[in-house]
Amino acid sequence: IVIHRVDLHGVLLEACKATPGIDLQSNVTVTGYAQDGDGVTVTTASGETISGAGLIGADGLRSVVRAQMLADGDPKPIGYVAHRSIVPMADVPDGVQRDVSAIWIGPSFHLVHYPLRDNTLFNIVAVFRTGTFDEKGDAAFHAAEVERTYRAAHPTIKAMLDRMDLTRRWMISDRDPVRRWSDGRVVILGDAAHPALQTFAQGACMAIEDGVCLGELVAQADGDIAAAFARLVRARGVRTARVQLEGRMMWEGYHAEDVARDVWLDMFSSRSEREVCDCLAWLYDGFDLSRVAARRA
Repeated sequence: IVIHRVDLHGVLLEACKATPGIDLQSNVTVTGYAQDGDGVTVTTASGETISGAGLIGADGLRSVVRAQMLADGDPKPIGYVAHRSIVPMADVPDGVQRDVSAIWIGPSFHLVHYPLRDNTLFNIVAVFRTGTFDEKGDAAFHAAEVERTYRAAHPTIKAMLDRMDLTRRWMISDRDPVRRWSDGRVVILGDAAHPALQTFAQGACMAIEDGVCLGELVAQADGDIAAAFARLVRARGVRTARVQLEGRMMWEGYHAEDVARDVWLDMFSSRSEREVCDCLAWLYDGFDLSRVAARRA
């Protein structure tokens, strides 16, 4: 099951608008926070301050809140980049299966595609390893590198690459799992707390699970925001760390070369459909919120 990110944002935005007590302010950049026993105050880039009972830093891979809380440096580049394009379904090349979420793998590269918005749009993501991962190039530079990288790829992959906009690319990074997500009345969640590679495509899902879990913890806390925030990593840390660490392992398999590639392909091809589903049940069966609710005092 896949959803266009804009549509997901729309669902969340409408929920914000319909919920009393939410004051949604856009184009506000938080630069830091300070707290005491009564609450938290954030400072914005414009010099304003905003105060509240607690602060949830859901500000992504390069989280400002995490940087102040943990001071653990920048995300770690892994030497890969991604090009992403959404094209009209009518522009998808002949021979491409349009009704599945598919991954094509090869030595040091992969390509993912899937339909969106009731099969009217088609998302294509091309990922590969390159020594220029931290460089900014123009469209001609990117196109030449993509052509070199995928020169031995299947013709269907090359046909999809021809439909892509290669003017922009994203450097792929992640972080190691950590045991600390909170600092008194401040907590981080989602990619700010546990950014993972795109192997399982679970970044938004893990963040939403975090939010649902945190809501339950706050409801149980009888106003003790700091205690609720401290419990989040205990409830969510192992599951999200598994997404991070197992995602790294699978990433190596997707991009394996030579004998290692043969081993991975043999391992995958020997599994039945049932075995594949069982192997992923820990992830797609979801998060058991009842175990958190059972701890209610």
